Amino acid sequence: MAMMLLKKYLWDVNFLTALIQMNHIAQLKKLFPMNFLQKK
Repeated sequence: MAMMLLKKYLWDVNFLTALIQMNHIAQLKKLFPMNFLQKK
């Protein structure tokens, strides 16, 4: 039972981390034009 809770907790943390990263990427795309990002 404890392992199931631990796995669910880790999955939730990974999911939240992915959402936060996606949000940061979306904000960066608003700040910088796409062609600027592609040059790097």
